[in-house]
Amino acid sequence: QAFGAQQLGPAGVRSRRAGGGRPAGAMVLCEVMSAAPESFLSTWALIAVLTLASVVVFSGPVFWFYYVRPTYEKWCYKINTRFPSPEDVRLEIQQTVKGILAATLAPSLSLYLSQHGMSYAYCGVGQLGWSYMFASFFACWILADLFEWGYHYLGHSVSFMWAVHRHHHRFYNPSPFSVIADEPMDQFVR
Repeated sequence: QAFGAQQLGPAGVRSRRAGGGRPAGAMVLCEVMSAAPESFLSTWALIAVLTLASVVVFSGPVFWFYYVRPTYEKWCYKINTRFPSPEDVRLEIQQTVKGILAATLAPSLSLYLSQHGMSYAYCGVGQLGWSYMFASFFACWILADLFEWGYHYLGHSVSFMWAVHRHHHRFYNPSPFSVIADEPMDQFVR
């Protein structure tokens, strides 16, 4: 089917196919997904590998600079003057990989369902315009941040939630790899 053609989505709702009416080069993620693997597991693996690569790209140089090649001048700026043990860093990296697998599950499922016409996903600017796009972006950002704050607060104040969340606080002297070193359930809910 040609880009820009109308098609029926879930429950007979008309939706625009990716790419309709946008200038060249104005692609969004759901348009890129039209070339993605057909399998959910392949989509999940691709997004998880890309996420892991971004963690390595952003955390790796910081880890190298501050932890592998420390100097007295760098050490003076550390809040916690001790460095984590190699075992703790290894555990942080393992927890981060598990956290990435859990954190990429829902977005992968969303993209997969959108790609197969099984969701009401909104792709691109379309008929609703830029104002809707900006308003929905900021509304989602504020609501997601509020949810994250509330979930984290409850994770510290409700005993059964603390039992899941406390693993994140095992790393009292964290390295850059501990950014999302959470238990998979903790990461998935967030």
